[in-house]
Amino acid sequence: MESDRPLALHLLVRRSGGGAETNIRRLCDATPGFHYMALEESMGFPLQWSRLGAATRAIRAANARVVFCYGVTAHAVAAMALPWGTPLIGGIRCESDFAGAKGLLRVILSPRFSTWVSNSHAALGMRKGIVIHNGIPVPPGEKPLLTNLKKPVFGLLGRGHPKKGHRFLLDLWEEIGRPGSLVFAGELPPDLEREAESRGAICTGFVEPGPLLRSLDLLLAPSTAEGIPTVLLEAMARGIPCLAAPAGGTGELLRHGENGYLLERDAWREFLPHIDWNQARRLANQAREDVIRDFGFERMRADFLSVAEEFAAKQ
Repeated sequence: MESDRPLALHLLVRRSGGGAETNIRRLCDATPGFHYMALEESMGFPLQWSRLGAATRAIRAANARVVFCYGVTAHAVAAMALPWGTPLIGGIRCESDFAGAKGLLRVILSPRFSTWVSNSHAALGMRKGIVIHNGIPVPPGEKPLLTNLKKPVFGLLGRGHPKKGHRFLLDLWEEIGRPGSLVFAGELPPDLEREAESRGAICTGFVEPGPLLRSLDLLLAPSTAEGIPTVLLEAMARGIPCLAAPAGGTGELLRHGENGYLLERDAWREFLPHIDWNQARRLANQAREDVIRDFGFERMRADFLSVAEEFAAKQ
């Protein structure tokens, strides 16, 4: 029976390792009829295209009424695996998703998709689609992961993609005299990890974000392309002060001087050495209230459920 089929499959490239993956897994775990699948489970990682047939069979076997796809590889594999008529919804994470070769592939695949869904207006841009802002549960009490570090503790959480700004931060930290401690959390390419450690940064690898965030005095997000970063939501929900560059949808979340700091990267060199930490903590408390009010997990879950039900009903 149609009602016995899963309502939605959320197709990821990787099962874990980033804020977006964590958010989708949390969404599916909390929503009856929602399931998630990672291509790496059937194709390995890095993806082995000789195993495309295994991925195709797994996607078909899921028999979902609607498929959400995150990442251009997931877009392409789902488009190849599923028959026309299956509603495909393409996830857009940042404004650069329609740039370069990957952007061209998305344009080619566009007729195959019922709509695009994005976590920010900026990432969706002028394309028609649906914006569902990320949402997270209010975190429980957590103990800091890192202790006895030289204060203040600055941190960047995210994979070592060039757009995330790891090398920018290493250069900046040295230019301002290496104050306190600099922490990188997340999977980094080996050469970047070696360089960061040789220059005095602490690299933790992939860890649960909550306890790591509790260790920080300031979260740094110098990305050059973003949607709405889950890590910013995670930090704000915990009352951790945040400084971000105004890329993508960060301005839909942070308001400079009201609930955090939003500055072009060129201004960070003058700003960081002179932070008023009392003010930073006051702004962080406001940020926590904002996230609880406007970016709750149940609101996001209800929005995704509504979209899935709408497109399932059109079959």
